[in-house]
Amino acid sequence: MICPQCRAHNQPGAPYCAGCRLVFQPEPYAYPPQQRQPPLPVPPQPQPQPLPEPPAVSHRQAVSGPALAERVFSHRPQHFPNVFAWLTSGVFRDWRSVAAALVASWFNLPLAIVCAVAGGIAGAILGVFHGAGRAPAELAEVPVLGTALDSFLFQGGGVVGGLLGFAAGTVLGFLGGLVLPWKLAFDGDPAGALGIILGQVLVSLLMGSLYTVYGVALEGWRFTVDGGRRLSRREAELLLPIVEKCAADLGLAGRPRVLISDRRGDINACAGTRHIMLERGMLEQLQYDRDAIAGIICHELAHWANGDVISALFVRGMALPLYLMCNLFAVVRDQAANPVLRFAAGAFGWSVLVLQRFFLVPVLAVDARRAELRADRAAVVAGYRAGLRTALVQIGRTERGSNGWEQAICASHPPTELRLEAIEEQGGSYPLPDPDSPAQPFPVVVASTVSRGYGD
Repeated sequence: MICPQCRAHNQPGAPYCAGCRLVFQPEPYAYPPQQRQPPLPVPPQPQPQPLPEPPAVSHRQAVSGPALAERVFSHRPQHFPNVFAWLTSGVFRDWRSVAAALVASWFNLPLAIVCAVAGGIAGAILGVFHGAGRAPAELAEVPVLGTALDSFLFQGGGVVGGLLGFAAGTVLGFLGGLVLPWKLAFDGDPAGALGIILGQVLVSLLMGSLYTVYGVALEGWRFTVDGGRRLSRREAELLLPIVEKCAADLGLAGRPRVLISDRRGDINACAGTRHIMLERGMLEQLQYDRDAIAGIICHELAHWANGDVISALFVRGMALPLYLMCNLFAVVRDQAANPVLRFAAGAFGWSVLVLQRFFLVPVLAVDARRAELRADRAAVVAGYRAGLRTALVQIGRTERGSNGWEQAICASHPPTELRLEAIEEQGGSYPLPDPDSPAQPFPVVVASTVSRGYGD
């Protein structure tokens, strides 16, 4: 060890220097190196995986994908293999209505009606003047017969001639207005005329299809605007089991959505393409009789399953130009303040109104009445004869209209008594008055008196 002061050499570990007596500081103890345990292995932590991104869907797929189609056409009858088969079956169920809508709206019938009236008037005028005359010279010389014939022609010849002229002019005018435009078109360009006919047919079918899709897709919204709402808990407990049982008895795999309206003045129930709506007034009129309610619901389910409303939508779409013109002329005629506008609407729109009221509506009403009888028979086959009879007797149905034409020819439902007759059981007894008919109010006469004062 070397002394740091005198630089003398000393023994290792000496406490002080032998030459200068400098006390040495002890060296710090060198601890042996500590053996450190290896760290415990840490289990690998799972790394968070990024969420998979949704597959890219194009706008076309998002709009026309099968999921959207199923949502739009939900609650449809499931016994059809697909939506197209369902729509097609309903569209062509009543071919008479389809043909009437096509001819009335797209093939010159309003013009033919105008020409028929004009021809009838012209024929009547010509018949009056030519009918009133004298007998031919050969017949006038015959005794007695000539005088009688002259008197008849002078007095009644004008009337007979006018009637015959009106009939001939009406027929010729109608045929001329119906055929003449097409004859002129074919004489000028037959290929172009055929193209016009084909185009009109295709456009009418396209309009009917688009209107049907619109009616089906927006049916829930239309029923809501009309006053329909969802069932409450109590209403669902009453009605949904009945709907399920009726659907099972009819052999239906699905069922429509059930709505209810709080209207009490109109005692009715109606079926749509994907919904049925019941009126609260109907339930109260039936006093919540489950059998009677089941008869009505089974009837409406038959309408829904048959696609009757789809047929009505398609026909209305095909005849949409005619309906729009009728509504326009009727609104202007009834509500316009200017008398000139009212006269113009009546002068130009009367043929369209006549065509709708006396041709199109009666044809559609025939198919509507047949659909009602089909739905009644379906309810009877499903086992709801008694309930349907009770409901028809309790509710009945009187078509509203201002005259007999609207109440009978244009009625969408057969008379209640004839519907009851159609569902009678063979060999059964159904005397009048019907035991299920509602009680008639007893007439009460109230006599009012004027009290006199004590001084009188």
